[in-house]
Parts: sequence; structure tokens; C-alpha cells
Amino acid sequence: VVGAVVAAVAQDPMVYVSGGSEHQGPPGGGPVAVISRMPDGGGQHGG
Repeated sequence: VVGAVVAAVAQDPMVYVSGGSEHQGPPGGGPVAVISRMPDGGGQHGG
């Protein structure tokens, strides 16, 4: 159910939510991963 809600909010069906994270974090918690794409040439600072 959580995966469906996240996919609907993100408007992207390519969402993965682990269903058994009890052993991967503190009680009531779990891992979070974000995969994103940076725009070409955007936000680059340098000199």
C-alpha cells in the first residue's frame, strides 16, 4: 500500500518500497534510498 501511495504522489510507477525492513533499522524505522538525475549543466559552480 505504501508503494502505491508513493508512486501516486510522485506520479511515477517506478517506485520500490521494501516490505520487510524490521531487521534493517530501528523499531518503526527503515532504510530510504533516493535515485535522482541532475540536469545537465545546472547548479554547477566552479572557476
